[in-house]
Amino acid sequence: METSKIADCIDRVYGEHFLAFPLGQLADNRVIGSFFKYQLESRFQPIVRLHDGVAIGHDSTVECHAPDGGQIEAARLFALALDNSGLVSLDRMVRTLHALNYFAIQQGPGRLFLSVQQRLLETVKSDHGRFFERILQQFDIATGRVVIQLPPRAREDVALLGRVIRNYRSCGYGVAVEQQGDDLGWLAALGDTQPDFIKWQAASATQAGLEQATRVAQGLGVEPVATVMDRAHHVERPTAMASR
Repeated sequence: METSKIADCIDRVYGEHFLAFPLGQLADNRVIGSFFKYQLESRFQPIVRLHDGVAIGHDSTVECHAPDGGQIEAARLFALALDNSGLVSLDRMVRTLHALNYFAIQQGPGRLFLSVQQRLLETVKSDHGRFFERILQQFDIATGRVVIQLPPRAREDVALLGRVIRNYRSCGYGVAVEQQGDDLGWLAALGDTQPDFIKWQAASATQAGLEQATRVAQGLGVEPVATVMDRAHHVERPTAMASR
């Protein structure tokens, strides 16, 4: 997408949806966001399939910079949203920020994994993903290139998790659930409504646990993946993906 068109779309999306959360472009065309005094920037990490190590896309995280040069964790940023409505808007703005930097600005390869907050899943009662789909359409970004990444707490309410998976999938998104530990009993409880991916942080899982989890997940038709938390890859621009 041309830079001028991106700027026009940013202005329109800001005016329609994010008046409290401005988006803007820097001289190098990167898109940044603002929330209170913090400047928000995108960072990307490779995501690989566990069974063969092939990269399939990138995970996204937000870096929050204070005026004094310090940073705060993303969890603290979202805690600053005083009510559920503000949290939902902030969550959508951060995902918009990542999608623009990955697809429109940097022509990122593969699929982009975008996290959503548990409070959003509980606050939005139906049609999860429709609002964000309309934003993506304004930038000519297909939902099929986006994987919505659900937090570990989502596994605690299987009924809600199943409904959320169906809602996002009906919009064309892929769906991933973040996994902590080796217990995959919640997958069986979902029945036929399985996510497309289970995602681990590679550095936080044991090799034996990952191998067992891979067998269980693949038996249910779910692809196990992991974020590569290598500082060498912790860069602003997505790296080209190479198959092994």
